[in-house]
Amino acid sequence: MSETQENIQMEVSENQTNDVQQQTMQSAQQSAQQSASPEPSIVLTDIEVKDENVALNLLVSFLNLAQRRGAYNMQESAKIWECIAKFQR
Repeated sequence: MSETQENIQMEVSENQTNDVQQQTMQSAQQSAQQSASPEPSIVLTDIEVKDENVALNLLVSFLNLAQRRGAYNMQESAKIWECIAKFQR
C-alpha cells in the first residue's frame, strides 16, 4: 500500500471516529434534555385514600420516592422490592 493510500485510509478512519463521537454526544445531549424535562407528576399527598388498594399503592409510591432519594441501602431496597413483588399480579 502506498503512503497516499495509507493517509487516505487514516483520514477515513478518523472521519468515521469523529462521526461516531458526534452521534454519541448528540444522543447524550438528547437523553439529558429528556431527563431534565419535568414529567407531569401527581402529588402523592393529594391523593384521596378511598380503599385498601389505594392505600397500598400509596405506601409503595412513598417507598419508591424514599428509594430515589437514597434512603435505603442495597439490601434494604432488595427486600422492599421483594415485598412489593408479592402484591403485584
